[in-house]
Amino acid sequence: MARFALHPKTNEKISIEDWELYHKEETPICIICGHNLYVRANSSPGSSAHFAHYPGSNCPSIQYNREKYDSLQPVEKDYQNAKKLKKHLINNMWPVYQKCKSIFGKGFRQKDFQKMIFKASERNIWFYKGMTLKYLPYVLLVNYGVFQKEEHRKNKVYFVFDSKLSNYEDLWIKPKIKQKMWKVYPDEGQIEEVEIDFDTSSLSPEYFMFWATGLQGKKENEFLDW
Repeated sequence: MARFALHPKTNEKISIEDWELYHKEETPICIICGHNLYVRANSSPGSSAHFAHYPGSNCPSIQYNREKYDSLQPVEKDYQNAKKLKKHLINNMWPVYQKCKSIFGKGFRQKDFQKMIFKASERNIWFYKGMTLKYLPYVLLVNYGVFQKEEHRKNKVYFVFDSKLSNYEDLWIKPKIKQKMWKVYPDEGQIEEVEIDFDTSSLSPEYFMFWATGLQGKKENEFLDW
């Protein structure tokens, strides 16, 4: 269920209300997958018209399609890069948290970030070949799954990447994959576009904390076992 779609000729983002008034003769386009949509009219009291995908759509904005992210795993585990990525994160934990919070908006707490780190370890996110901090905040948010309503969060929400993505590695390997992410509010039919634009040029290098504290070498492994 979506409340906005793109105009097929102008690429303008248009609400369902304006579409019904001014664009009924056109075919709406999905903001995420780029496929044709149709307008589903009110079917019951209390419901409203919205844009819908045709049967068989693989668009990740549809909640059951989002579940593909739950089973993604690295094609080939890169243990050296995992160590480097974890060290880089430890040196820059607060900026990465702040970036996640900025992307998410209201309703994101430190405990949510902690849960995302745990979930990333469960699904071997650190072992992706070529993964860097540039992509990590976005992958953490998508990988976590559905952020349910809580006392500090009014709406259920989840994040998705380009519908053509088959694995997270596609983000930095395949140039045709859009460098964007979408924030989906499934209950409200709202979708927000997010650019992948994390500037890591001023962050600490991955070795710095371990070098400065004398923990480089064998001792650092104790801090990377997660």
